[in-house]
Amino acid sequence: MIKLIIAIDGTVGSGKSSTALALAKNYGFKLVDSGAMYRALGVIAKNNNIDFNNEKSLSLLAKSLNFDFVLSDKENKIYVNGIDFTKNVSSYEAGLLASKVAILPDVRKVLVSKQRLIAENESTIMTGRDIGTVVFSDAHLKFYFDANFEERARRRFLEYKNKNINIDYDDILKQIIERDKRDTERDASPLKPADDAIIINTTNLSFEQQLEKLTHIIDHYIKGFTGKKPKMRPIYKLGYYFIYPVLLLVYGLRVYGKHNIPYHYPLIVASNHKSYLDPPVVGLALGKEVYFIAKKELFNIPVLSFFIREFNAIPVKRGSLNLDLMQKVSELIKNKQSVIIFPEGTRILKPELGEVLDGIGILTLKFAKDAYILPVYIDGNFKTSKAILRAPPITVYIGKPLSPFIWRDWEHNRENYSKIAKIVFDKIFYLKSNIRR
Repeated sequence: MIKLIIAIDGTVGSGKSSTALALAKNYGFKLVDSGAMYRALGVIAKNNNIDFNNEKSLSLLAKSLNFDFVLSDKENKIYVNGIDFTKNVSSYEAGLLASKVAILPDVRKVLVSKQRLIAENESTIMTGRDIGTVVFSDAHLKFYFDANFEERARRRFLEYKNKNINIDYDDILKQIIERDKRDTERDASPLKPADDAIIINTTNLSFEQQLEKLTHIIDHYIKGFTGKKPKMRPIYKLGYYFIYPVLLLVYGLRVYGKHNIPYHYPLIVASNHKSYLDPPVVGLALGKEVYFIAKKELFNIPVLSFFIREFNAIPVKRGSLNLDLMQKVSELIKNKQSVIIFPEGTRILKPELGEVLDGIGILTLKFAKDAYILPVYIDGNFKTSKAILRAPPITVYIGKPLSPFIWRDWEHNRENYSKIAKIVFDKIFYLKSNIRR
């Protein structure tokens, strides 16, 4: 199984911690409670009489601490410099101290780097308030938990009562409202759902329902990476083994991120577009049979028409994303096929990315709601049409697939079409910003 990073953000008392604990036990993943790290820092700062207005001193203290988490049968233990600190961070006071250090940008910067380090070598579920937006903005799955104020106060009241901590319900409700305001309005990493987070409103959900919902989504994601790759048609396979060596020899084709491909699900492969070579390059990089869109005029050339049809070209009138095309893509997705889409709409003959049009949002919500979107960035391709004999290397970067559960309950409107387009652009831009040289 692939190494997964699952981000669970949300408001205090929304149920994210208890659900994350159960998931970590069920899957055998590491569980990191980022809030516990801030609580531990706050407690240690107080014990060492450090001024909470002295950001530099608090940052230096944070740098001196080594954190680790160990999952036991009953709880997730936090260790600070090798000492079990679990009980120290469980108090009501520890939560208040955490809110004082969590608003400091330099402190957050230090702890974010430590959180990334903890999750470096194994599948991890991490809970907090900025995991999906800052700590792991490229997490495989992101969840955002929320519930109304009254339900969250009720849960927190019962939690404290079980720990024999006496505190008034109204005080808890007031503190939750104040905490939300502070968390959402702070300058450093404010609390908000990531654009590609799956929203879980737990107000009317039991713990078992929360766990079942997330388990279904995670199992669905993992399933795409299990089993054998689907077979290609003989003629497609023949072309694959003929053309791939040519691209390797002429353009030094390199591919990174093939482990991110969920071969067993229909995909909308969303790539930047700068060269006529892009469709075969992306198709060959994926190593699975895919369909791609080609301008209608190419189908009027007899020999070329035969070959591009055999290699799954879909004719489209230039500059349009018409209803017939979308219905064709919908049919392919229903038959568990994958389609390459260039969401910029046309070739962009410069190194920068072009604007991702709303068409991919319309296509996804109206015609391909069950497909995973696989972001791809091709580096070097904008030069290929100018210098075939002295062509620069082409490198393909394949990102983590976007789960269809992100938009499963979204309404069909222009705002959401644009939102999907923005998510796709951000994912392609992320790949562009993190390319290897």
